[in-house]
Amino acid sequence: MEFIEYPVSGVLKLWHMALTAVGMSDIPAWTLSIVFLVVTVRLILLPFAYRAYRSTRVLVNLRPALAALEAEYTDRYTSSDRKELLARRRELQKNEGYRMRDGCLPALIQLPVFIGLYRILLQVSRPQDLEAATHPGIGALSSSEVSHFLQAEVFGIPLTAYAAMSDERFDFLGTTGAEVFRFALPLCIAAAIFTSLNMAYSIYRNWMTLDENNTTARVIFRSMFVLTGIAISVPLLFGLLGPAPVAILCYWVMNNLWTMVQNIGLHVVLDRQVPYTEEFRTHRRAVGAGRKARRAEIREAQAALEKRSADRSGRIRELDHTLKHSSLEEVRQEATEEKEALLREQSEDKDAVDRFVNREKLEKEQRKARRREAMRAERAARAKGKAEEAEPMETEATEETTQAEQSADTEVPITEEETPEADSDDVEDVENTDTPENTEMDESPDAPESSYRGRHRLWE
Repeated sequence: MEFIEYPVSGVLKLWHMALTAVGMSDIPAWTLSIVFLVVTVRLILLPFAYRAYRSTRVLVNLRPALAALEAEYTDRYTSSDRKELLARRRELQKNEGYRMRDGCLPALIQLPVFIGLYRILLQVSRPQDLEAATHPGIGALSSSEVSHFLQAEVFGIPLTAYAAMSDERFDFLGTTGAEVFRFALPLCIAAAIFTSLNMAYSIYRNWMTLDENNTTARVIFRSMFVLTGIAISVPLLFGLLGPAPVAILCYWVMNNLWTMVQNIGLHVVLDRQVPYTEEFRTHRRAVGAGRKARRAEIREAQAALEKRSADRSGRIRELDHTLKHSSLEEVRQEATEEKEALLREQSEDKDAVDRFVNREKLEKEQRKARRREAMRAERAARAKGKAEEAEPMETEATEETTQAEQSADTEVPITEEETPEADSDDVEDVENTDTPENTEMDESPDAPESSYRGRHRLWE
């Protein structure tokens, strides 16, 4: 994290130099430098935050068009259809000025800066050995500057003190635990209040733009209520019971106050520059009404199932009583058959209601299965096409090979000049050999008196 610590500590040092240049004392200037450090860093990151907020607003206004586009391709599962859908979606987003990097890049830039800022303040205000004569430099801060920072106070409370310190540390810093606690408590409460207000406003804005058809969005929205309780408790617990120096508490108050004002201010600006469209508002109302009607149908179906189950259970108890006390075989047989029918009916009824309740989930699974089947069929068709393209090439190669072999096996007549001389012994052996060919040749009236048998035939 040194690549982040150096610029952040450099800003802190520049503000300290500026404050001392206008006449402020060296040690108190460090306290005010923390405030200006937070303001400077947040001002630098403000354009990135605006781009992220604006990108989210544009995407929200595009939701009706994107939903219509998704509905158009609901039953189209081929890869070409999916590519066409992605291309049309990107084109639509591009025409409206939405860029995905506008939503991702600011967060990637802000996160390391916030971490670096927190690490700088934590390392400067919590050195390994507070009683040491000298302290190592941190980032752009020299050893002497770190030592002067450790002597800084705000309203008589050292910046390095925290409520959970030991009594020896309090004595070394010249303060008491009660004084630090009385000073830290309002800071922790203020940080918790700013955090709760910011989270409440974020929940309100998310509720205004919540996508009811998106399960992930609904889960995240519900989890924000849990995160709000955790975010409020962190400043109180960590600030009063943990090792959180006064410098960190001041940073929390300033940062949370800035975040709350920035969140509200940017949304007010965007309400004028990129207001929510009437198409989005209508789409949101329609989706919300559909979800509400769907929940009412589910509750009604479940209530009806409970009523039918109760009626069947009562009838089953009567049949059990009949089976237990009746001695007539016909009555027992009828009671058994009716009970089995009721149990089957109960099971089928419950399965039907479960399918109705989980209809969206089942339809989603069916679409996924159809998409997988379409992809398999498409891959099989491509493989078949490649095989058909390769078959003519193999046929041509086979024909060429066959023609070459036939050419090699064709008998080529050899002239007398090209025939090598044969040994007399070999000729005699061939003449005396009694073969069908020789017999036919001897019996033929046109056959010559002597012949040669080999790969080629030479008529003398």
